[in-house]
Amino acid sequence: MYFILRHFLFTLLTLTIVISAQGQQDTLFATNLKLFDNKRYKDIKGSPYLFSDWVKADIIRRDSFKFRDVMLNYNGDTHEFEVLQDGRYIELEQLWYKRIEVDPAKNKGVVEVDDKVVFLQGFHHEYVDRFALLAYEGEHVYLIKDFSAVLSEKKVQNVGKAIEFKRFTPRVKYALYHKGKITSIKLKKEEILNVLGHEKTAEDFLKANKIKKTNSEEKVIMLLKYLDDQIGLQTG
Repeated sequence: MYFILRHFLFTLLTLTIVISAQGQQDTLFATNLKLFDNKRYKDIKGSPYLFSDWVKADIIRRDSFKFRDVMLNYNGDTHEFEVLQDGRYIELEQLWYKRIEVDPAKNKGVVEVDDKVVFLQGFHHEYVDRFALLAYEGEHVYLIKDFSAVLSEKKVQNVGKAIEFKRFTPRVKYALYHKGKITSIKLKKEEILNVLGHEKTAEDFLKANKIKKTNSEEKVIMLLKYLDDQIGLQTG
């Protein structure tokens, strides 16, 4: 009952957004703007951000209108997208949008992956009103990368005076989305195959490519691309 009500309210909100957006095709932010101080982390070690610098991204609104080359970053502390627009630092109104794409070709030196970095919402009830970061977006399976930044505090006594140190530590968790279900996993072959099956073909693929362990995101994505094709052949 909860998910039915939530879906109804979300559908109603989407219709409102689409109708409102028709009158402001080139307006990126249509609701209340939330400005933020870009220097608020200057006394904290580490970084809460997903990317090491601002990146160019395409933001797709719920009515499919696309804003191109918007400068943004994702904050793992607030779980918000921060946008640089007209010299202002603004948090993105996430409910107005359905997809964000970051093209490595436009962000060399910052985005070091082969495929586009994709943020998506609306594909599952856990992501009705928030974005999922997809490390891999296939036809039959997604690899969801849950990025967050954990703030730790430590006090040290120095000549009778307490000095406080703060630091951001990145934390990443993974999950697979397959057949409408989200399953939390670690980057281990066994956990991936428990979700997707195709154990024999997967073992043959790993052996042929001399991959002993799927202990990195890059190796997991290689395996997922192969398994995605196998699932497609099976269902097609």
